[in-house]
Amino acid sequence: MIDKEAKKLYEHIKELLQKGYSIKEIEEILLEEFGQFNEKVQEYIESEIKPTLKSIPPEILIGPELSNALYANAKEAAKRASYLIKDHIKSKKTIGELARKLYEGYGFRDKEVVEVKKRLPKYLQKELGSPNAQRKLLKQVNKLKTSPLRAGYTQLLEAIEKEDKKALDKALRTAIEEKARFYANRIAQTEIFRAKNWQNAIEYLEDDEVEFVKFEMSSSHPKTDICDFYAKLDIGYGKGIVPKTQMRTLPLHPFCRCKYVPHYLTSKEKVRFKKIRPKSFKQAQKETMAKFSKYEQKEILGSYQKLEEFKRGEDIERIFNRLRPKYPIRKYEEIVGYNTGMRKIEEKIIKSAQNIQDVKRDFPKLWMSEDNFIKHIEKRIEAGHIESKEEYIEKTLECLAECDIYIFAEHKNSWDNLCYNKDKSWAVVFNEHGQIMTSYKIEPELKSFEQLHLEVGAKIKRGAANERFRETFKKLRDRYKKLDK
Repeated sequence: MIDKEAKKLYEHIKELLQKGYSIKEIEEILLEEFGQFNEKVQEYIESEIKPTLKSIPPEILIGPELSNALYANAKEAAKRASYLIKDHIKSKKTIGELARKLYEGYGFRDKEVVEVKKRLPKYLQKELGSPNAQRKLLKQVNKLKTSPLRAGYTQLLEAIEKEDKKALDKALRTAIEEKARFYANRIAQTEIFRAKNWQNAIEYLEDDEVEFVKFEMSSSHPKTDICDFYAKLDIGYGKGIVPKTQMRTLPLHPFCRCKYVPHYLTSKEKVRFKKIRPKSFKQAQKETMAKFSKYEQKEILGSYQKLEEFKRGEDIERIFNRLRPKYPIRKYEEIVGYNTGMRKIEEKIIKSAQNIQDVKRDFPKLWMSEDNFIKHIEKRIEAGHIESKEEYIEKTLECLAECDIYIFAEHKNSWDNLCYNKDKSWAVVFNEHGQIMTSYKIEPELKSFEQLHLEVGAKIKRGAANERFRETFKKLRDRYKKLDK
């Protein structure tokens, strides 16, 4: 699909360029065309990812990160193609300057005509630098000695123009079709593999038969990098072997095909592994890195500067994560554990919201009880935050429809709470059953939801709100607003 769309993109842009658009128009067209290409690529990636998911929600893998990555690559490819076209126009001017020079009677050497290519754009220099192109041009130059100057020069110009068209076409194909294909394939393969690794991780974590996993390097791995570190990491059980709870999020870099596979214990290993006291990650990372040469250590960490940071005691995963902030390396067990608990609550909330028929009449059904709902209205009116029940419903729905973050407070006793905030101005809190406990105006001078739960030992997780959740409440909000009309 990607190869086909990339070719269509190139052919369409090439067709548009032949219609005489200005540079500014060309730039706008390029970005627009790349944008449409990216939409198709994102649809393809999402269609490939979603079937692999079971208990992991798609928004963990798909969302702003994917579209941002595609958009960034579109801008880069469009910029490159636009640059080539500008250069092409400049090259015409360069040839024109030489023409004026010749026609005005200036003397020139044969060598000067051949060296005009030094003033041409790089993509054309590359083409004219080939032996075949040089021979063609020298042949034309030689004709200047015996043919009338004007006729000879015309032939020379035609030769350069012919090479120019061929070179531009080739460079544009690379800039548009090949770059678009490369970026899209890179993102598609990486995101699809990320989804598959998530699904595998969940299956291993839920399978009682799997106690340990092994980091398996891809056979197509080209050079020493971060993957080699995890393949050789030995915390006491052997290279790359860790308890399944220690699995790190994959892939580790674009196009990475490395993965975790179950390591089923033999009867001897079961006895031996029970006796092993695993090393700390800090100790294991030092011992593992010592097995690599200094050059390999630099390749793994990205630079000699990062290597010095590691030698000074910086944790290796912190260094890795500074290089890849969008997809930090974390333990699957930590992410899946909290997301599973949070999503269960969220699903209950969505289900309750979808069952609301008459928003004004049934809204209290979203609460712990109708009495609880009424008490909170009275409290908010008394505080001067609202004037009526209708305004309270409106503010609550507005917060949930437009919430930008969630805060999940996870407690050992399972009385987990989930809070949604909007612009740090209003918050709605749900209990573990998906019922609203409270809806209130955020007052900076008072302790926040997060602070209150930290004080009683909760684990706090924060993140961007789920778009499906917001859409559910946008529909309720819009229905409620129509009632007023």
